Amino acid sequence: MRRTFGRYLLLAVLVAAGVNALFIGFHANRLMHRIMQQSKAQAFAEVNHALATYDHFTYAIELDMHRQGEKVIRELGERFADPRTWEPLTTEELQRLAASLGIAEIYLIDQNGIVRRTSFPTDLNFDLFALDPGFAQFLKDLYGKGRVESQRLSISTLTGRLHKYLYYSPPGSSILIEIAFAMRPYVERRYDARVATFLFGELFAGVVSNDPFLRAIDIFQLNRRGCWSIVNEGKPLLVDPSFVDSFLANPDQEIIRHEGGRQIIFRCLRPAKSSMFALPPPLVRLEFDFSLADHLPRMILLVFLVGTVLVGGLSYLVFSHLVNRRLIEPILTISQGLETITAGTYEIRLPVTGEDEIAGIAEQINRLAAETARRRDESLAAQTELQRVKEYLAEILQALPGGVIAADADGCVTHWNRAAEALFGRSAAQAIGQLWWEAAPALAAHIAVARETLATGLPREIPRHAIRHPATGEEQIVGIAFSPLSHPQSGGLVIRVSDLTELERWNEERREAQKAELIGILAGGLAHDFNNILMGISASTSLLLGKTEAGEALAPNDLQPHLEGIRQATRRARDLVDRLLTLGRRQPFRREVVDLRVVLSEIETLFRTTADPSVRLQFSLPEQPAWVEGDPTHLAQVFLNLCLNGIQAMTVMRPPGTVPGGRLAVDLAATTLPGVRPAWRVTVTDEGVGISPEAMKDLFTPFFTTKHRADGVGLGLPVAQTIVRHHGGEIRVDSRPGQGSRFEVVLPATTDRPAEPEASSSPPSASREMDDAAPATPAPVVVDQPTSPPCILLADDEEIIRITVQEILTNQGYTVLTARSGEEAVVLFREHRARIDAALLDLLMPGCNGRVAAERMREIDPTLPIIMSSGFRMDQELGSFVETGEGDFLEKPYDLSELIRIVHRVLSGQGAPGNRRRPPRLAPATPALPTDAS
Repeated sequence: MRRTFGRYLLLAVLVAAGVNALFIGFHANRLMHRIMQQSKAQAFAEVNHALATYDHFTYAIELDMHRQGEKVIRELGERFADPRTWEPLTTEELQRLAASLGIAEIYLIDQNGIVRRTSFPTDLNFDLFALDPGFAQFLKDLYGKGRVESQRLSISTLTGRLHKYLYYSPPGSSILIEIAFAMRPYVERRYDARVATFLFGELFAGVVSNDPFLRAIDIFQLNRRGCWSIVNEGKPLLVDPSFVDSFLANPDQEIIRHEGGRQIIFRCLRPAKSSMFALPPPLVRLEFDFSLADHLPRMILLVFLVGTVLVGGLSYLVFSHLVNRRLIEPILTISQGLETITAGTYEIRLPVTGEDEIAGIAEQINRLAAETARRRDESLAAQTELQRVKEYLAEILQALPGGVIAADADGCVTHWNRAAEALFGRSAAQAIGQLWWEAAPALAAHIAVARETLATGLPREIPRHAIRHPATGEEQIVGIAFSPLSHPQSGGLVIRVSDLTELERWNEERREAQKAELIGILAGGLAHDFNNILMGISASTSLLLGKTEAGEALAPNDLQPHLEGIRQATRRARDLVDRLLTLGRRQPFRREVVDLRVVLSEIETLFRTTADPSVRLQFSLPEQPAWVEGDPTHLAQVFLNLCLNGIQAMTVMRPPGTVPGGRLAVDLAATTLPGVRPAWRVTVTDEGVGISPEAMKDLFTPFFTTKHRADGVGLGLPVAQTIVRHHGGEIRVDSRPGQGSRFEVVLPATTDRPAEPEASSSPPSASREMDDAAPATPAPVVVDQPTSPPCILLADDEEIIRITVQEILTNQGYTVLTARSGEEAVVLFREHRARIDAALLDLLMPGCNGRVAAERMREIDPTLPIIMSSGFRMDQELGSFVETGEGDFLEKPYDLSELIRIVHRVLSGQGAPGNRRRPPRLAPATPALPTDAS
């Protein structure tokens, strides 16, 4: 039955996933195709609009050119009316004349249309009548008429430059004078520089910046003698002549080419007839990059398939577990119960849970068994009946899944059920009569709680306590409840011990899932800080490199501010990494004495960086320590959840059109718990959207959320409630729609104080501040100085690290051997074992990593001092290496003072226990550290 049901359920999940994947993939592909088509159409529309704007501006400029040019060309007509005056003219003289008149070119043309003198030597003796019959007739009609004519702007087929040409023939004359204005220089000289910048740059550049897929734009004027760009003056269209002929023959066509993953589209525009670009129509070249759009449907499909498989698999496991627990197991229990009753045992009672049909059947069977037993036992004596009831009640206690221990007023065990036997590895015969804290040593830490229960008559609970299974030694999480017995003669108490290991594991998974959500939300703010830090480093290094490349001599006073800024930025980046790793660290629940002020101060620091600027943070913390007993990481997760919920209630959850922001107030104050127990209350108040009465009912239900699904999955408050209860505290909420929310977390205070840290080699999880608190110069151990400098074996796969560290150590008087990998380091150690005094190894290297290389070297020489270096201090291999005392740890990034300090410490015999197997060998001199080295 179980297997058949499981197969059907799995088949349904797979079929649903496949159908949905096909549906989403099809529609995603159609959507991206539509987006690309819309992007193309929009781009051509914007280009057409920009071209019209360009034409409008240039027309106004042409009128100005014509007015200025008419005066100039008439003066030239009077000066050169007689062709005999042309003979002594040279090209250079005409060029100087053109420059003095503020024009680009001068052409002197005879009655046959031949250019006899010009400032543009390429066109000398050029026959203008041979260009085009229409143009030739236009020129012939001008001879001797005494009027000035001009053409719209045109592009030179030789240079690609945009010019305005004017023509004039004095009255009755047989000569023709032509002048030209260069468009761009004229605009730059005549108008504000911003006009030129807009017209020849920003006008068409704006089209590219407005389209996420458009990478480049160009517009060419079609001409068989040469196609030149209108947008980028002087840029030719490098294509086959047949390509131009095809567009001149059919301007309505569109040609698409693919080059290097990009799509290039050629299409002619249809400007207004009055436009300078009307004939021939301009050819637009648009370059699109649709690579992201091409890959997006496949990415969506892949993500959906993976997500469907994961969610489907999880749903299958959860649903199978629920069906097995709520349906199949009760049916099997009923079946077994019926077999037992059929065999003649009528005392059995089936468990009745819920109010469904199976519970009704179990209840009816129980009634049937009870009635049968009653009829059978009616003839028994009262003593027999009393004994039966007593045994029945004892069986109930024995059958309870949790351990039940009863003790009298003196603490001696009077009852010890089977679950207690399994939990504490002691039979009932051994335990009864003993003091309960001796029979169950794992509970001895709570004697004071038991005494308080007897004294006050009030039940007490220890929501979470870790014990070791007596047989396997595995850790089990249990909940402990002390309840007083009110019997007038005996008194005493009942201790109930519930195995919460599976529940704790599930809660831990919920905490980790919610923690991942927190990290994802905070990552944007942290990324902003990282970019600011990298900007500072990049700016300083670029400035220094620029000066050195320019050959400038850099004095120490010039270098110091930039180098100090880079060092400070590196430390800030290191602090950000530490802060994010602390939040993301996965570790078992641990109890220690915690100052809530420290936890809340760290949260304030984090949100000062990541919170929306519209939110005003107000943290009110007392001056005296707020000591509680608990797990600092879990407590930080609670307050992070509450603060983040408040911030989102004032920003992303506000209705559209309303102003985001408000005040988030966090207050820490002393209070009491029931029983007049001292406690600390943390209040988180926001001015957000508030919570409706309907939502308040399900506020702490897993996966219930009032936010959009993109902003939360509904695990934050359930996880926070579970953590607070594990700490013996309470969480309360008061909220009204539109009036904000107020959350209170009350935690029991403790009179204990944190233990003093032991002086030992810091494990990878220790803070960098502990190492920085060490003296700037290690205390040397007096030994005989060797005749040769100490030799350090350095292994790192990053070349820049090898070069820098080698130079630092060499400057300090050490000899350094470098290796690019773990394998090379082991080979070097075999060859130079006698001269190597210590090894500095990078943990994460391809192939043979630092840990493996260290083990191989220790096989050759167990006394070799080893320093392990890594930028990820929570690595499991690194943790086991350092926690066992096998070597010292140097966290990346590190500076000169940290490197020299740890090398000096190891060589002077003050490192980890595993690095003290050799006689100490000091560096040749006390390391000279910077005065501000921490």
